Amino acid sequence: MKIKKMVGKWTCTMTMKNPTLQDQGVYKVVATNKNGTHSVEQNYVLSCTANEVFKTQ
Repeated sequence: MKIKKMVGKWTCTMTMKNPTLQDQGVYKVVATNKNGTHSVEQNYVLSCTANEVFKTQ
């Protein structure tokens, strides 16, 4: 899974290989240099799809 976000005028990419339910949450990317610090947050929620839906009672 890849997420692209803008940090200031720059694009950053976070790649998660084989994410699980335990990986859900808020991720924060922080860019710091001599001019200061900028950050952006991304909420990650794992969604699953099924090929079939079964009704139970």
